[in-house]
Amino acid sequence: MKRFLITAIAVAVVGCTTVPSGARGLATVMCFGLESTGPGPRLYTYDVSSLTGQAFSLFYVGTDDGNFNNYANWLMPAGWGAAVLPSSAIQHWLEKTPHGGLSMGPAGSCPFMVAWTGPPIAAGMFGYDNPNRSHDVGWLVGTVPVTIENWAMPVGMGYGPVHGPVPEPGSLLTLAAGALSLLGLIRKK
Repeated sequence: MKRFLITAIAVAVVGCTTVPSGARGLATVMCFGLESTGPGPRLYTYDVSSLTGQAFSLFYVGTDDGNFNNYANWLMPAGWGAAVLPSSAIQHWLEKTPHGGLSMGPAGSCPFMVAWTGPPIAAGMFGYDNPNRSHDVGWLVGTVPVTIENWAMPVGMGYGPVHGPVPEPGSLLTLAAGALSLLGLIRKK
């Protein structure tokens, strides 16, 4: 957790660089998970590369699913760790745009992010399995300055948004019903 706090402070101090339309950024994120009709090896798979060879030690991707138990079969470089953390910094669009298409987003922020941190690398594969459908989400790579997605670029192709999970409305209703039941039990006592 201490490493996450340190990297969050570093991100705030360094600032973010959005890749201008048609321009080359410091990093790319290719999305080719099975949920995105790609080859995998996970339902959500990301190939992150620094174009300048500059090392990065953090990679964040947006998600609307904050339930850590929904994530399995983590894929990450040796020595890296993953967590699902609250976030309001990463944008999303609640629909899924096919790879190579232009997203209609962003429209709001993801309430959570999947955060990977580890020793500095110039390229790596990241991923996980999650049973929920996908939608367009933003990302952040810890180059200096930080590189984030460009919503004017094609989805999943390197500079634009990628895909991340969003819980089905039924899952959210079940979660809300459980929370209300728990609140009722607490009030009775």
